[in-house]
Amino acid sequence: MYVATYSLSCITKHSPNYYVLMIGRLLGGIATSLLFSAFESWAVAAHTHAGFQDSLLSDLFTKAVFLGNGLMAIASGLLGNILVESLHLGPVAPFDAAVVVLVVGGVMIQLTWEENFGERGAGAMVGQFKKAIITIHQDPRVALLGASQALFEASMYTFVFLWTPSLSPDGEWLGRPQAGSAGSRQGVPQISRQL
Repeated sequence: MYVATYSLSCITKHSPNYYVLMIGRLLGGIATSLLFSAFESWAVAAHTHAGFQDSLLSDLFTKAVFLGNGLMAIASGLLGNILVESLHLGPVAPFDAAVVVLVVGGVMIQLTWEENFGERGAGAMVGQFKKAIITIHQDPRVALLGASQALFEASMYTFVFLWTPSLSPDGEWLGRPQAGSAGSRQGVPQISRQL
């Protein structure tokens, strides 16, 4: 589901139509939600099923954030810069490359990972939602955590949507000459975050 949703989001970048681009952003948001929930849920369930120590989960997620999110974001920005600036493949080339990586990764996951369906049975999902609602009502910290996460994600998506115009005060994003490439401007904040 993640691979298909994010690939469709990347493909929409080829359209000049505003509404198609907005659908792409919506698909990107859905894909990001899937990325940070489905894979983590799968990892926790697989970890528990394998009988590993719970303390190892912290190490797993630390490495996932540093290597998976951080270093890969830097490498993606640099690769995007090469595709656009050095190879002159056009401004959507990084998104096309992302589709290739997504499909290869999706095939690898399909072939090597065991499926994890969680609880099965009639009403299992409804039961999980009921438990979640009860937990949110009983513990205000859970509601606050959810609200802070939603606000953080909203601010991140606002940044993602506006970062090019914000970092290009002289209108470079409209096709005028620019100082520094979009790929390097994407990679530098990621490097700063890693430090």
